[in-house]
Amino acid sequence: ATGVPNPANAAMAVVQLPGNQNQRALTPARLPSGEWQASLTLQAPKEAVQDLNLHLFAGYIPKGAVEWKEVSVKLLPGYAPPSRPVQVVVIDSQPPRPGPALASARHYAAEIDKACANAKRTDIVVLPENFNKSKVVPVAPVRLDSEYMKAIREAARRNRTYVAGSVYEEREGVAFNAAFLIDRKGEYAGYYRKTHLTIGEMLYSDLGRGEEIKVLITDFGKVAIPVCFDFHYPELPRMMALAGAELVLVPFAADGRLKEDARQRGTEFSGKTFVMENRIPVVFAATLGSTAQPSLIIDQNGVVLARSDSQKHTIRAVVDLEQVAGDPGWRG
Repeated sequence: ATGVPNPANAAMAVVQLPGNQNQRALTPARLPSGEWQASLTLQAPKEAVQDLNLHLFAGYIPKGAVEWKEVSVKLLPGYAPPSRPVQVVVIDSQPPRPGPALASARHYAAEIDKACANAKRTDIVVLPENFNKSKVVPVAPVRLDSEYMKAIREAARRNRTYVAGSVYEEREGVAFNAAFLIDRKGEYAGYYRKTHLTIGEMLYSDLGRGEEIKVLITDFGKVAIPVCFDFHYPELPRMMALAGAELVLVPFAADGRLKEDARQRGTEFSGKTFVMENRIPVVFAATLGSTAQPSLIIDQNGVVLARSDSQKHTIRAVVDLEQVAGDPGWRG
């Protein structure tokens, strides 16, 4: 690249396999020498090498030039593409109401046990927004070190899984809508406080507003947990993606912008739009179960891998985060 300030944003190399069936983009990376290099390893039939096409594209360049310097294609016998499968579970069932707050935590702990019981491995369980609050009976905010949260932490430890979700959290006399991440040992791996509050949360619940965008680290990759209304502002999940998130988890109540007949698809539409723009899988866990909107697991290609319904309140699917890492899409 000559006279181009940022080739990573201005240039793209594309590998096209025969039949136009498979195209993969290569994002340039700067070498210590100052030159830029793009490389990609992929699995394809041996004969595909004879008809392989390489394309170089450039744009947003007022002046300067981008050109090939050295191009090579190598066969790697026995190559298997890297894989990082993550077993994701979503639970959106509602505990019996009315009842004491601790009974709600025990309900979800039992559901976590049930979801993990017959699985060889579960990497993360996602719970709904404010699962310590019924859709009709609000409860007092809890502390993250409370007995309520201890029940969830113990379930994570018993099942050797991460658990994410959202609760009304009390901290220093202020209530927050807080997302949390519990690790496989039952310890907190991080938290995030909702930054985009609804009018109801501001006027009637008097919630505090979070001020930080966070990406949290797990043993399988980086996750971000925007809470419900956060996801309606595309800049926030976009910033989380740019900060390195490989999997976005969204505890949510319902999309109040849509009429009842449109809600069943509203979350799917917004989720697929995010995936199209960021090439990152997204998981939705619905507070109201599937009575208002379903919980969803959507992969980085926009395919709905799992969907809850009125009879199925626990869903499971596998997402491959290595495909996310290998396809930066429009995030660069």
